[in-house]
Amino acid sequence: MKMGGGGGKKWLARLPLLIVCIAGLGTAHILVRTATYGAVVDGDSVLFLSTASNFLAGEGWRDFSGKPLTGWPPLFPWLLAALDGIGIDPLEGGRWVHAAAFGWIILAAGLYLHSHLRSRLLGLATTTIIAASLPLSHFMAHFLTEPLFVLLTLLALIQL
Repeated sequence: MKMGGGGGKKWLARLPLLIVCIAGLGTAHILVRTATYGAVVDGDSVLFLSTASNFLAGEGWRDFSGKPLTGWPPLFPWLLAALDGIGIDPLEGGRWVHAAAFGWIILAAGLYLHSHLRSRLLGLATTTIIAASLPLSHFMAHFLTEPLFVLLTLLALIQL
């Protein structure tokens, strides 16, 4: 006689919801981590911010020294300019963009693993490891292009 009415597998049906919750926790983690002092700003961050500012001022894709932005991808400065253009502080908006990128990374990887691994438990464990990854959360708390790069690269690999 079976005990529990076969409910032992019901949690498998709720696994995508659990993955969404883990992604939400990852997003919240980055927001909490950067709440007091903001995202970590370094020389590259200043370059991205100055390029966005110069773009909005009509000076083109130029950094703080007046040189054209050629050694870095323009997506992040463009996004910062767009945020500033609609009245959102680029440093605060960028913090939210990075937190959202981390959540989407966890969600995309988790749902991909859920649908492609035989072991649902292994997929859940891997999703949790991604969410708890110290190096990944470290990059998400920095004001750099890596969060968007990792997200877009992951999405491209999934599509391949």
